[in-house]
Amino acid sequence: MLNRAQLGIYEKPISTLTLGCSMQRTRAEVLKLFPSRQEVDFLIQHFLDKVNWTYDYITPDVFLETYGAWWMQSSYYGSDDILFGTLILRLCTFSLQHLPNPDYPTEGFLEESIDVMEARCDELACHFDSYRPRKPSIIRVQCMILMAVTQVTAGNPKDGYQALLEATKEAHAIELFSEDRWPTLHDAEAETRRKIFWLLFNWDK
Repeated sequence: MLNRAQLGIYEKPISTLTLGCSMQRTRAEVLKLFPSRQEVDFLIQHFLDKVNWTYDYITPDVFLETYGAWWMQSSYYGSDDILFGTLILRLCTFSLQHLPNPDYPTEGFLEESIDVMEARCDELACHFDSYRPRKPSIIRVQCMILMAVTQVTAGNPKDGYQALLEATKEAHAIELFSEDRWPTLHDAEAETRRKIFWLLFNWDK
């Protein structure tokens, strides 16, 4: 289970907020858009326990280390900060598609219906994905893969295919298919890249 003592105090959303496409945002501005910390923790835990094992979309240890730090930042300055927020939302959306689950009753955790929250997370992820400037990133490849699978699961294969094409385009931009050109990475980060490479390779066949 997530170590909530390490990950920090829950944040309560105040309201939705329309932001422009400038990248620099205060912590309050970004988190006002998000579901509550309690809801997000619940959905991420459900994803890790019940969904991630199917394709290993993320490496839990690598993700959770950044996840805890992301919530505690005083502001969000760069593209990686916003992209990681997008990844959180994509994981929540996909997690919601796999609810209800008898092992994860939503009562007391989710303040909105599953359908309403799924639409909210998807819309916000698309909004965050429009932020510029943005450099190519392995995080965005993960986001687009999750978007593709979410669309296919929802019965929208055309939109899923477009998202998969975008993931492949982003993967080429970071030279994901040429391991000898990768920057120096920790073992876990390199393993994450290899997993994503094989996901794209298998789905593109």
